[in-house]
Amino acid sequence: MSALERIVKEAKFNKISLFHTLIPIPLVIFILAMIKYINIFVERVMTGKPYGEIDITTTSLLGFYIVYLIGAAASIYILYSKLIDHVIYSSMTLYYWSKHHDIDFKIVFRCAVEKKKIPSPTTALLLTLLSMGIAYPILLWLFEKAIRDHAVLEEDALFKERFTSSIDVGYLLLSLGLTVLSFGAYLTFWIYRAIRVFNKHIMLIHKSHPSAPTRESVITTILIPEHYGVSPIYILGTIVIVLLSMVVFTILSFLNKTIYPLFVLGYSFIFAYIAWSLRKMPIVTQSFLVLALEYFFITVSALIGYSSYNLYSNVLESFRKSIEVLTGSGDLYIISSNIFLNNVKILIGGLIPVLGQSLVGYAVSNTGFILGLLMGFAGGVKGFSMLIALFTMPHSPLELYAYALAASISTKIGMYSEKKLALYSVIALLILLLAAYVEAYLIIYK
Repeated sequence: MSALERIVKEAKFNKISLFHTLIPIPLVIFILAMIKYINIFVERVMTGKPYGEIDITTTSLLGFYIVYLIGAAASIYILYSKLIDHVIYSSMTLYYWSKHHDIDFKIVFRCAVEKKKIPSPTTALLLTLLSMGIAYPILLWLFEKAIRDHAVLEEDALFKERFTSSIDVGYLLLSLGLTVLSFGAYLTFWIYRAIRVFNKHIMLIHKSHPSAPTRESVITTILIPEHYGVSPIYILGTIVIVLLSMVVFTILSFLNKTIYPLFVLGYSFIFAYIAWSLRKMPIVTQSFLVLALEYFFITVSALIGYSSYNLYSNVLESFRKSIEVLTGSGDLYIISSNIFLNNVKILIGGLIPVLGQSLVGYAVSNTGFILGLLMGFAGGVKGFSMLIALFTMPHSPLELYAYALAASISTKIGMYSEKKLALYSVIALLILLLAAYVEAYLIIYK
């Protein structure tokens, strides 16, 4: 028996426990309790009541978060340890099988070098701790992506057919958005999904270890192809989820529960996912669809803001002061310059790959929320006329289209030439400059 054969026969391919799905529970408790705590704090500040005993509540909340942080760090260390061990032994096993079966050696080589792309368990642990647990969902996505890519390679090598789908950054954006909108609860399903992919791969490829799987054994195991990806159904389903979340957040607002800026953050990731999903379209088509998406999220956020304007008088006052700074001079050139310099930060941020779409989504959702506060403060027909004005005032579509074009450009990096991307970036800047001038003109002369 050769050394390779001995190592392969001694290799163990064990499933991962679903115990990891319990990790988000203290996080969900922390978020929900924090919302209640913030509402108590806001209420006491507004009514002038004492709030010294809140320190005890803060300590209790911190305890829940520490439990989540420790659990997340331990979980990610175990997951990456399992993943790296699996990739190493699996690549050796595939090489061993290639000596007895018709397997493309290029795929065997690609499996062997996969480990270099995967962070070490210690690195994953430190990133989770140093980021206070924020990196855990991102590392979880990397784990799921790595095992999916590995599974695809082995399925190509052994069956010339794929039963596992690959995922891209769009899946990360969607999962982050759903996690935020569900107050962290979706993270439980996210963990379950990642572990399920790992365990299904064990059953599919390594159930008969050390013998190579046969086509017949695959059919009797889990021959249920996955179909994750981008499609109109996925996008439509995501929009339905946004509408349902709007109903929930609106009800919470009517009940005087503070949920800002949680929903804005969630909408920013959902917006980014949909914008990313449209990246294979021509940039002009994509940018106009993203423009429609901006109007959608502004409207949704405005309705939430309208239902909670009495809770956020401080946000409204801060917004009014910023508007006074931008437009107080009365000079057309100064006002247009101030507006442009304020808005160009969003546009430049929107050009950042992946993150750019989220920044634009956050900006438009936040704008919609503030618009909703203004609508609520104005009240009645006058309030809703502000929302209608957003669709009819000439500078609004110009400004929003500039953002939409920037978000679209950021999805085309690597697909379009740098020269073409630079040209569209300049066009976006010119449109934004025109929008600033038109807005300043309307402020002074209308």
